[in-house]
Amino acid sequence: PETTGPNTESEAIAAAVLALAEYEGGNLEEAERLVSLALPAFEQGESWFHVFSGAYTAACALARHREGTPAALSVVERVRQTAVRRKLPRLESLADVLELRERLLDGEADSSAIGRLESALSAIAAAELSGGSLREVKQRSQ
Repeated sequence: PETTGPNTESEAIAAAVLALAEYEGGNLEEAERLVSLALPAFEQGESWFHVFSGAYTAACALARHREGTPAALSVVERVRQTAVRRKLPRLESLADVLELRERLLDGEADSSAIGRLESALSAIAAAELSGGSLREVKQRSQ
């Protein structure tokens, strides 16, 4: 399949990078337009984690800005589903981080969900330090 030109992975990568820049520059409408072009391509094709993470982070923040925490958590669920479907543990970790951020921004600092996410993040750190897989560390910690 073609990877360069219109409606391709390379166009999606460019849209994701531009979306993050537009978001950080305060141009929310353009950021949202670009993210909406990039994410479907990423979810079906190949991409790099740092591009995924930037696009999903911007999408989550835009959803929160537009419709509040429930919309942002819906994006987090989309990240999680993509991570599971594509077998991308780093993307699943990003979903945990984004969820933690959204819950903290919503004032849920004492919720049990925060505790579960903190445990997951500790497992991620342990996996990185031990050189083991995230799945192995999570299984050992349960």
